[in-house]
Parts: sequence; C-alpha cells; structure tokens
Amino acid sequence: MITWDWIKRKKPVDISLKKRLEEDIMVIYGKGMEICYLNKVGGEIISLSNGKNTIADIFNMLLQTYDVSENELKEDILLLIRELQWKRFVRLEE
Repeated sequence: MITWDWIKRKKPVDISLKKRLEEDIMVIYGKGMEICYLNKVGGEIISLSNGKNTIADIFNMLLQTYDVSENELKEDILLLIRELQWKRFVRLEE
C-alpha cells in the first residue's frame, strides 16, 4: 500500500502523450490513444509533475490554493497519483 510518508519525497513526471486545457484538462494516453478528463486539481497536479517538484511540494502549493484540510488533501493526492500511475500519465522518480 502506498503511504504518504513513502510517496511525499517522490517526484512525479508527466508521461502522457498529449494534453489540452479547456475547462477541464483532457489527457490522451496509451497505445489506443484513450482520452481521460481531469478536473482542475487533477490538471494542476499533472502540470506540476515536471520531475522537479516532489509530491510534498505539490501538496504545499495546493494547500495554499484550496480551502481543504491537510488530511483530505493528502488522501486526494494519494488516490489521484495512484490513478495517474495506473493510466500511465505519470511515473514517480526518486
């Protein structure tokens, strides 16, 4: 199981094939050129996944932007990073 203490030092890297930002962010991925739509927060996480920001950095940036509890934001980030990895939008690096 992925825990906050394990993931917070990892650096996500966006490996999606293509993105388009409108109201939501559209991400194209996979060999079948599948399409997925992310909400604003998901789009921000993808755009901050540059291999330089750690998960903790992204958490701190989002915490300053949104009125949400730390625990709720941590849980949301954990769930989203798992989904983004599963769909091969991001990979985690040391």
